[in-house]
Amino acid sequence: MKSSFDILDALYSLIDVSGVTNVISGDIYSTSIPDKDQRENITIKTLNNPNQYLQQGYINLNIHVPEVESGRPNLLRMKQILNIILPLVDDVKTGTFTFQIDDDKGVFKNQELDSMYFYNLKLKFQTI
Repeated sequence: MKSSFDILDALYSLIDVSGVTNVISGDIYSTSIPDKDQRENITIKTLNNPNQYLQQGYINLNIHVPEVESGRPNLLRMKQILNIILPLVDDVKTGTFTFQIDDDKGVFKNQELDSMYFYNLKLKFQTI
């Protein structure tokens, strides 16, 4: 059985590349964003990880972006980052995992961080 740490490490290695890290103003986290962080960040978290021979489960990948002056989400910036992330995580095999996009949830106001919005992608993973 692969742990949630193993799964997140595999996904992290796919997105922790200069094409992403040189574009966002913040970091990539497999935990929560630090309190009061107002930078462009990416978070990944497992939603479930069943204990089966072939593990299939889900991961949330969130792209966090500060709002524009009008208090609305910066949709242009979200789209720019999303266009970089999508080819890295959609229908990809790495090591002992496959990843694909299960659901494109869209834009949400971040209730924990003032002046921030996030874009949510629900990814499906499977062990191979």
